[in-house]
Amino acid sequence: MFGDEIEIGSLTLNPVNSCDNFIAKLQWVGTTGGNEMFTGDARLFVYPNPATDKINISFPAGEEIIIFEAFDNIGKKVIEKRVITNNDYLNIDVSDLPEGLYIFNFYTINNTIVTKKVIIKHK
Repeated sequence: MFGDEIEIGSLTLNPVNSCDNFIAKLQWVGTTGGNEMFTGDARLFVYPNPATDKINISFPAGEEIIIFEAFDNIGKKVIEKRVITNNDYLNIDVSDLPEGLYIFNFYTINNTIVTKKVIIKHK
C-alpha cells in the first residue's frame, strides 16, 4: 500500500517518509537482446536482435536446449520444436514469421526455462 516498500524483481523502492508516496511508471530503455541467467554465471545470448531471417542462440556447454517455442504479440504459439544440440549454439529460421515482437522460451535438459524477447524486422 502507500508508504510501503515495493519490490520489483531486484529493484526495491523505499519511501523516505510518509510524504514520499508516489506513483511511478517504470520503462525499460535498451535492447531486448540482454542476458538471462541459466545457472550460476552461465549466459544464453540471442542475436541479432532485431532479426531479419534467422536468430542465433549461444549457450554454455552442459546446458543443452531440448525444446524451444515462440509466441507472437497476442500470445499465439507460432513455433514449437524439439531440438538436439550437440554444441553450444543453435540457429532458428524466422524468415516465415511476420514482423513484430515475439517471446521465445528455451527449455534445457537441466530443467531451466529461459525467456527472450525477439524483434523480427525484415529488410
